[in-house]
Amino acid sequence: MPPGELTKNELADVANREHRLAIESGNSMVEHAICCGEALIKAKAKLKEKEGHGNWIEWLVENFEATKRTAQKYMLLASKTNRDSFLGEASIRKVLEAISKEKKDDIKKTAMADTLSSRAAEIHSDEDDPEFMFQDYEGIAAALISEASINDVVFEVAGKDDETIENFNAFVESMDSTDFQSFEDAFHGRYKSEVDYAESYAEECGILAEIPEHFRCYFDYEKFARDLFIDDVYFHNETGCVFSRNY
Repeated sequence: MPPGELTKNELADVANREHRLAIESGNSMVEHAICCGEALIKAKAKLKEKEGHGNWIEWLVENFEATKRTAQKYMLLASKTNRDSFLGEASIRKVLEAISKEKKDDIKKTAMADTLSSRAAEIHSDEDDPEFMFQDYEGIAAALISEASINDVVFEVAGKDDETIENFNAFVESMDSTDFQSFEDAFHGRYKSEVDYAESYAEECGILAEIPEHFRCYFDYEKFARDLFIDDVYFHNETGCVFSRNY
C-alpha cells in the first residue's frame, strides 16, 4: 500500500522493498514499481523542503539499491494521473512505451494547433488586434467546433484515414461523446440497414445454430433488429455506422 507520512530513511526502506518486489513479482510488477516511485517522490519532496535541490542525487545513490535511471522510471509511473490503468500490465517496459507514445501524440497535437494559430496570424498580419474565428469548416462534427474554439480531439483524429474520421464524427453526433477511446469501444462497423446488422449479429453469435437450416427462413430479422436497436445499439442513418449504447 502507498507510504504515509514517513521519514526519508523509512521512505528509502519502502522504496527498496518495493523495488525488490517489482523485480520478483509477475503480474504485480507495475504496482510495486508505482509504490516505489511514490516513496521516492515523497523522499525527494522532504529532501527539497529541508535541504534544497542539490542533494537529491547524492541521497538517491546512498539510499536506493537500484540505479538513478530505474528511480526515474518508477517516479514517472507514479506521477501519471492515469496510473491505475497500468496495474494490469506485467511489463514496466510496455507501460513506459505507452507513456512515451502518449507524450509524442500530445506534442503532435500541440504542434498542429500551434501551426493553425501561426497560419491565421500570418494571414491577418496587417491587422493590429485580429479576432480569430472558425467561420467555415469541413469534416468536423458540429459538437467539436464553434466560432471561438476547437476540441483537442480534432487534432487527435486528424492523422486517421477519412473513413475513421467520418465514423468518429457520426459517433459524436449520435452518442453525445467526444472521447475517441469510447468511439473505438462502441463502434460495431458499417451496415446497409438495421436488418443487415441484425442478420450479421445473429450469424456471428450463432443464434440460429441449433435451428434446422430449412426452418431458419422463418426467423423474423426485422423484429429482431427492432428489439436490438431499442436498447442495445444505435444506427446512424447517414453513414450506416452502428454503435453500442452501453460502451
